[in-house]
Parts: sequence; structure tokens; C-alpha cells
Amino acid sequence: MAERVQRIDHDKDGKPSVATEGVTAAPEDPTISRRGFLTGALGAGAAVVAAGSEALLAGCSPSKKEPAEQELVSHAVADKDVPVMQVLEEQVLEGTGFEEAPFGDYLELIDTFDLPVGSLAFQVDSELVLTLLPTKESDSLRQIGLLDLNTGELSVLVESPMEKGRNVVIYDARASKTRLIWVELDLGTFGWKTYVATILGKVISSASLVEEGDLDYEPPMLAVAGDKVYWTVMPNAEGKARQEDSYLRMIPGTQVLGFGQVTPQTLLTSHGRMCTNPLVTEGILTVTPRVDTTNVYHQLTAIDCKTDKVIAFQVLPQSMKVSDALYYRDGFVFSIDANYNYAGGLRYFGIYQQLPEGDYLHISKPPTNAIVQIDNVIYTKSTNSILGVDTFKHKLLIVRTPPLCSDYGEAMVGWGVQERLVTCSIRMRTGGKGPEAVMIRVFNKKQPPEEEPAEEPGPT
Repeated sequence: MAERVQRIDHDKDGKPSVATEGVTAAPEDPTISRRGFLTGALGAGAAVVAAGSEALLAGCSPSKKEPAEQELVSHAVADKDVPVMQVLEEQVLEGTGFEEAPFGDYLELIDTFDLPVGSLAFQVDSELVLTLLPTKESDSLRQIGLLDLNTGELSVLVESPMEKGRNVVIYDARASKTRLIWVELDLGTFGWKTYVATILGKVISSASLVEEGDLDYEPPMLAVAGDKVYWTVMPNAEGKARQEDSYLRMIPGTQVLGFGQVTPQTLLTSHGRMCTNPLVTEGILTVTPRVDTTNVYHQLTAIDCKTDKVIAFQVLPQSMKVSDALYYRDGFVFSIDANYNYAGGLRYFGIYQQLPEGDYLHISKPPTNAIVQIDNVIYTKSTNSILGVDTFKHKLLIVRTPPLCSDYGEAMVGWGVQERLVTCSIRMRTGGKGPEAVMIRVFNKKQPPEEEPAEEPGPT
């Protein structure tokens, strides 16, 4: 029997209009999540630490052009006119070949915190980590909290889903110090709802429902920049809406939440599915919409969060997808999780970052996290440990896993430019008796030694 669910749509100006669609109930084994939610985020296994789940035109800086050209993704373009990025193999510098340096020259461990098994963690800034915590009733039911990295205090912001029902769970969340956005998922119908609230210290304001959808649309991917919140509306690749456009929505920081109707804005339209979670660092949001062409091209797109304007873009080679992307310091850094033998210097999987002198750093590790940048060091998850590459001194460092760490190893819970490195791992019980805790480790940058004051010369 067909069920009917309601989805909030928006017109081109971002004004909501309600449409009721007839959809069939969920099949026995639908694909509902790009992150493998049912097998990962709802379980207490290695996927817990994964939650923590640039190459430019050769010789050129990122495209910073007139508004019409900035909106390349929203305008039809002939394939022959797409300005695809080109990187020569001789431009690529392999970071894993650098000389190894002592870990202690760069970082020092300052604190360790334990979270319940099954917790997920996402770094807010150098002081806070957003946590999805299992409840006492079930590992699959989650609460939303904030972990203070200075004190270890854990505050619960959302104790249970807004939508009542035995199949409804908190699916995903992101936050700044002032805004929280989260998605709730019904495991029976695979319908979802997206809520936004203001964070007031250790509590939140009344939540506002800003979007909802059915199983033909994926649960949104989320991002927050200060008082602004962002989310995607993207059709399921296997669903009946798979030919529909994708959208990047936004609630501006001036919008009062929890009182009356909230009006989202559509910031960007993609004529096809986007391929990365939107990420924010240093006030710039990076997304990867699809270019409006006959063949498949994805575009690395950087948006200034203050002005909502595109400030740079680069088009990837045909059919290439990236697993994550960031823009900072006037360049893109992105991860490729497959080999593309036609892509020149971008042919191999791994992480790519444009260097100031025009070369491209490549770290040949399968990407599982977005990178973290601290000063001149780019950090990524290796097979088991965290790997750091000093792009200035051409040094390599390894952050070794803690004792009793699971086979998956340690991952990072942050992304982009950070002041601290915050990691997450599962500590196993002695004797192989299963997981004991999710461990958060906090590393500060190693401070240079203070120089001894020069002695005053004595009398002659």
C-alpha cells in the first residue's frame, strides 16, 4: 500500500511551497545514505571514528571572474567550452617520499577524553566538539551534545528527536558556537526532517523545521558558518526523483529561529547530484555541484560565507569525482578515491593540494577524512595513524595510535584550518573483549623553545 509523505519545496526565490507526493513504502534494502548510516553510524564499530565522517589550471590561479562566469554550474555550457583543469605529471610532488621528522617537533598531546561507545564527533573549533551520543535505551537512538575541550564537560543540547515515533532517530548534525542544524530520519519510511536552532550556552532555542523529504531524496548534508546554516536537497541516485536538480539551501544569520515561519534561501542549483559534503573553513564554503553539460563534470566551487558570492571555481576532468574538497589560502585541496588514467597529474587516488610555487602536493593515501591544516602542515588519516606533511620543510611526521586502539586506527574529527588537532579512536578492552570507549585526543602545536636572554657583557 502506498504511503503519502510531505516534503517542503522552495521556489527560485527560496520561498517554501508544500507539495504532497505519493510514494511507496521503503523496499527491504534501499540505499538511503552516502555514509552507510545503517551499517555505520547506527553501529558501534569502526565507522564511529570515520565520522570525524588543489590542483588548478596549470600555471594559473583559481578562476575569479564576472558573476555570469562564476555561476557556470547553473548555465548550459557546451562540453568543448568547459575550462577543465589540467595538471602535468611533472607538477606533482609526492609527500609520502619526504624525510620523516619526529612527531614531537610539531605536536604535543595535552588532553584525552572518553565518550560512550557508538559516539560520533565533529570539531566545532579549537574549544568545542559536537557529539552524537548513544542513549541508555539503545545504541541507535542518539542525543546531540557539545564536548568542551578545555574542561572535558559534556553538555546535551538535544535529548531526543523532535519527531516522535519509535523508528525516528537523529541521523546527522553540525554546529558552530551559535547555531545547530540536524537531520532526523524515520527508519520505517525513510522520510527525514531538518531542524535548525540557536545555541544559547548549554541549551538551544526552540527548533525550526526548515526542510523535509521522503525516500526519493537523500538526508541532507550539513554545514555551519557562524550564524549561517547550510544543507543540501539532493535526489537519491536510485529513486524516482533521480533526474531532478540538487540544491544548496541556507538560513542567514539574521533569521530569528523558533518563532513563526522560517524562510530558507536557495544559494546554488546543481543540474545533477553534488559529490561532497559542504565544508567550511576560514569563512569559505566549498561545494562540488555538477556543471550543466551533456557529459558529467563536477566543479570545485568556493563561496564567501559573508557575501554568498562565488569567489573561485575549477572544473574537474570529465567523470572525475572527489570525496571531499576545501578552499583556503587561494587554492583548493581535494581528495580522489579512485584512479583516472586519462587525468594526467591527477590520475592517482589520494589528496591533492596546490603549492604556492605552482606545484601540487600529492599524498598517496586512500582518503577517509577531509584534511586538517595547522600552519604549514597538512594532516590526513593514513591506514592506521594520522600522517602529517610539512609542505614548507618537506618533512613527514606520523601521529602514532594510542594503546589498545582498534584495527581501524585513529581519525580526525575536524577539517580545514585549525589551531588544534583533535582525533578520535576506539579503545578496545584488554583480552579482545570488545570496545570500551571512544577516545578523543587533543594536540596543541609544539611551541618553539624560549630563547635564553643574552648575558650583558661585564665591565672591561
